[in-house]
Amino acid sequence: MAAMVYNWPHSKVDLIVLTDGSNCWKDQGIGGMAVVQSKLDIYIAAGGFRPRNVLPAFLDVGTNNQQLLDS
Repeated sequence: MAAMVYNWPHSKVDLIVLTDGSNCWKDQGIGGMAVVQSKLDIYIAAGGFRPRNVLPAFLDVGTNNQQLLDS
């Protein structure tokens, strides 16, 4: 997390949307990042946040989705 934050190309962040992917569409694992990006799109379009001032983040805590575990 620290490396991501310190390497973010913009110095001002107004909003961070964080997920672990476990509760979106039957535990998609890292595939849940699309949900985070979609939420940020809504905040930008409807909430007035500037695109360069939002930070999507995914906390990888593993998965219980057997299909993903098997692959």
